Order: sequence, then C-alpha cells, then structure tokens
Amino acid sequence: MVFYLTGGPTTTTGKRISDSQVRYHAMNLGYVFVHPEAIKNGTVHPDDFPAGVELVLTDTPPPDALILAPAPRGWVVK
Repeated sequence: MVFYLTGGPTTTTGKRISDSQVRYHAMNLGYVFVHPEAIKNGTVHPDDFPAGVELVLTDTPPPDALILAPAPRGWVVK
C-alpha cells in the first residue's frame, strides 16, 4: 500500500496517521505520492522526508493508495 498526500483545508475527523508514521512508511518504500496542490500550498515540503525518498507528483492517486488529508497533527484518512 502506498500513501497519497493531498493539500487543502485541514481535516479533523477520521482515522489519524502521524507524520512519523508517514515518513517511516515512505522510507521503507522509497517514494510517496503527492498531489501538486500539497506542494504549492506548503502542506508537503521535500525536506519533510529523508534523502532517498522520492516525491511522486500526480493529480490522481494510484488505485491502491491510501488517500491522506492534512490534519492538525499528522494526517487523516479520507
């Protein structure tokens, strides 16, 4: 399973995933999918991830991706 990080308004309801869990998963896979809006509005920054993790910019999430929206502390599953 891969993560797809979105931008937009902060979400407060739903199952939460911490920033460290997202980073850990991305380090194990070597990449994470990101919506371009998340980069544009500053929700995701390349420095948020360790060297070696590739940010794959795509407008549509991959079929098997877990779609995550920004939350006050971490991410929320959409």
